[in-house]
Amino acid sequence: MKKKSKTWSVDLGYIDKWYVANKRCIFMKMRLPTQNELMSAYYAGITKSWASNSDDWYWTSTTSGQFFFLEGGFTTFNYKGNYGHLRCIR
Repeated sequence: MKKKSKTWSVDLGYIDKWYVANKRCIFMKMRLPTQNELMSAYYAGITKSWASNSDDWYWTSTTSGQFFFLEGGFTTFNYKGNYGHLRCIR
């Protein structure tokens, strides 16, 4: 069986709360990406075109408010009320 490729949304902006980011993805019939999905996209070079953003922190689906930093290829936990860029995945 062929593995289906993932579809990423455009950058949906700098979102100030995790739950707002999550709701926006759900509204688009998409979801927040997992940490592993963002890391895989980073190492596959998919995120190279995303790096033009002034701040390279992206929300993940982790409910603890985990962020993924594109430039360094690592994740960190942060307060769910902080700002992060939003890309949804399907």
